[in-house]
Amino acid sequence: MPHKSSFPMKVSLCGHLNTMKYLILAATLLGCALGQNASDKLFMQYGGNQTSCLDATQFSSAWHHFDLDNDGGVTRLEFDTVWKRESFPDSAQSPANFLEIDINRDVILDDRDFAYLFKLFDENGDGEVCMTEWRQNFKSLFQLG
Repeated sequence: MPHKSSFPMKVSLCGHLNTMKYLILAATLLGCALGQNASDKLFMQYGGNQTSCLDATQFSSAWHHFDLDNDGGVTRLEFDTVWKRESFPDSAQSPANFLEIDINRDVILDDRDFAYLFKLFDENGDGEVCMTEWRQNFKSLFQLG
């Protein structure tokens, strides 16, 4: 019985590996093109994605992301530092953005502010903030693009 060469199998395997590399690259680029901006990353970092939403605790945690010293409150300096470091849009507006979400005007962002923002972002009142609500309200609140 003649010996079957395994060479065609190796070529086929290499072809599949190259195809997989291109698919991974395409998926990565598509993710970037679909809005992997700073606010989307923040949303997803704390539990949300295209199909799941943030509950009130996750939503508050997303805002506590700006709390660099973990003391429970976000100062204007902390907010500004994270806003710029993570490339949120229009960094020159960071101080004004801070004031916009400091609901009780005590110059510290905390759970009272985040509870109010949660109710604002949760447009349909279902107790969750989904990606579309997050994006629309983030853009509107900070008057982005």
